[in-house]
Amino acid sequence: MSTNIDFYYDFISPASYFAWMRLKELTEGTGANINYKPILLGGILKATGNTSPVTVPAKWEWIKTDFQRHADHYGIPFQLNPHFIFSTVNAMRGALWALSNGQIESYNQAMFSAAWAQGEDLSSPEALRAILTNAGFDPEQVAGAMAQPQIKTALIERRMPLPRGACSEPPPSSSTTKCSSARTVWTGLSGRLDNLGRPQHQHTPID
Repeated sequence: MSTNIDFYYDFISPASYFAWMRLKELTEGTGANINYKPILLGGILKATGNTSPVTVPAKWEWIKTDFQRHADHYGIPFQLNPHFIFSTVNAMRGALWALSNGQIESYNQAMFSAAWAQGEDLSSPEALRAILTNAGFDPEQVAGAMAQPQIKTALIERRMPLPRGACSEPPPSSSTTKCSSARTVWTGLSGRLDNLGRPQHQHTPID
């Protein structure tokens, strides 16, 4: 029986980037199918009455250190984006377009790499145009899709309801996340595929 992994992510999240970088490795040989679920993390935080840990200085200092430690451990290209916090509304609208047009893999590659390996500002229309062009996309076509009412509505509707078993973004290597199902891979989950025959990476998240 094949296993479906629902990967909820937003390009604003370094934890999403780390999980995405290791997702294929973690599912290799398992026959798992990855269902990409672009969302707006800020919208979900608002809908659930939460705030980003970035707003708590002590947590943010710890998280920055943990992100770099994770990147170093797994050899993942990473720099803390100098434009953070940037808007990903248009980039995530584009992800919905790419998903519906069978180009989500190359789109994710372009956007995640631009945001967290190259430090590009995804909220900049000029930067988005350059990223899309360099990745082989038609920037006019994608920009047109981003402006479509149905795309805008679809992204808004992904705020709620949250999928059963989803977690509110854990640290990137957390294995103690409170998920009701290990088949749901939330934005920062890179070590929770234990039911697919992979060892868990032991790490205790901060509250």
